Amino acid sequence: MKFEYSDDYATKFGDFTEINFEERTFANDLIESWQSLVESLTKPYNDVLEEFSFDVSSLRESIDLCINEKSLADFDDHKIFEEKIILLDKVFINLTQEHPDWQNFINFNWWEKRVPKKVTPKFFYGTERDCYEKVGLQFEIVE
Repeated sequence: MKFEYSDDYATKFGDFTEINFEERTFANDLIESWQSLVESLTKPYNDVLEEFSFDVSSLRESIDLCINEKSLADFDDHKIFEEKIILLDKVFINLTQEHPDWQNFINFNWWEKRVPKKVTPKFFYGTERDCYEKVGLQFEIVE
């Protein structure tokens, strides 16, 4: 999925991330990180909900800030970056499910309302599994 972005776009993207994330990051870095996280969901998620939420939210929030950055919007390369993220978002949506109790939380981004479909028993640590099932969540549980 690597794309060779123009020097101007790469510089502007790097400048934006350095200022906002305190680390110089580039479009391909964010795409690869999101792709890695999304692809990891093809296997059972082996951690608790809080860790999943943190991992997804921190990365996808950074991506969203970049997508919505006005100083990047006029670059054709930015449209390519956004298209690649949208494709990965579709895969993420297919590998996750919306938590019914979180649907109406207006202060949540769409990705923060989702939980993995395929999990290990560790996912339920500290929470009874039937609490999830009572609200209609269905999991494929893999030992």
